[in-house]
Amino acid sequence: MVLHFIINNFGKIESADISLDNLVVFVGNNNSGKTMVMQLLYGIRKELVNFPSIVSGAKQSELNGQYLIRCDQEWFQEAESQVNAYLAETKQQIIENIFGMPISVGEIKIALEGTESAYFVCSVSEYQDRETDERQTGYSIDIRQYENGKNIKSFESQISAVDTPKAAVSKALESVWKILICRVILQR
Repeated sequence: MVLHFIINNFGKIESADISLDNLVVFVGNNNSGKTMVMQLLYGIRKELVNFPSIVSGAKQSELNGQYLIRCDQEWFQEAESQVNAYLAETKQQIIENIFGMPISVGEIKIALEGTESAYFVCSVSEYQDRETDERQTGYSIDIRQYENGKNIKSFESQISAVDTPKAAVSKALESVWKILICRVILQR
């Protein structure tokens, strides 16, 4: 799976589809817009890290207090749609935050490629920390990334800052989004 940033009519850049897979190198003449595009990409990524949890499209089930969530093609499409609506609505504000001044831009959007063979599975379960003097309850989140049916990466975390299973599931979905956008899609 690969994340694309698509930019139209931004500064000197008429149109760009930047695939953030492996290594990305910008090559061009001096004063051709390379640095501005790089700053824009980093700024958008920073903005999207805090994007609200995307719940719709995720398949959820619960069995004996363990919550299972699957984020697959339907979730990726919903995420892409919500993010693109947000970018269309706030692009000028984002650009002003990044560059400190207004810069004309036609379009900024993302596209996820290869979602038909990729998915994440999250397991959320309650735990009790017995090592502290006070018994604290929290949630354990296990996230696995699959591509073509193979587990290619696993992530685990424990959170105590949430007090309901629904909030823990939301945190799990937020974590999947951050994995997607921060590492920009994990290597195969």
